[in-house]
Amino acid sequence: MTLSRPSPSTTGLDLAALNGSLLLVRVRSYEARVTTRFDTEGKPAIRCDVAVLDGPLANTSQGDVLLFGSALVRSLSDHEGEYVVGRLGQGARTGSNNAPWILLDPNDSDLRVAQDFLARRGVSVTPPPPAPVPPANPPNGSVGTATPMTTTASVTPTWGTTIQTGAATGQPTLPMTDEPPF
Repeated sequence: MTLSRPSPSTTGLDLAALNGSLLLVRVRSYEARVTTRFDTEGKPAIRCDVAVLDGPLANTSQGDVLLFGSALVRSLSDHEGEYVVGRLGQGARTGSNNAPWILLDPNDSDLRVAQDFLARRGVSVTPPPPAPVPPANPPNGSVGTATPMTTTASVTPTWGTTIQTGAATGQPTLPMTDEPPF
């Protein structure tokens, strides 16, 4: 056995460095109120594991991440226990606010990359149904949404959990563990 020093702490994901990258997000939970040194009142966040599937930081991942930002939180909050794949981008800036970080819908090639990534880790997923055709004149302020991928096979993933059926969707989903799958 080896005696080790702790790993250096990180401050989270550098979203600017990941802009345009394909991300696979394993949503662990919705946190209604997370306080930080910048906000003692608390803001909603998503606790998740994130794998970067392409771009300059491809083949990297970070477990137990808190994602903030109302657009990101909204797009991920209904997908607890699911994998969500999308390209990180920025929405339209409104007023004096910064442009929000968003997950854009993946294309078919992106979905295949995510499926292959998970398959190499012993997780079988079925891609989501095709995205609905957007209206000719989308409502003001609308942004893209990421696409959840649900597991469909009865497999034992390499990190030791078994597939269960999610209550919200009725589709099989992976239960959360303390160990990131990436």
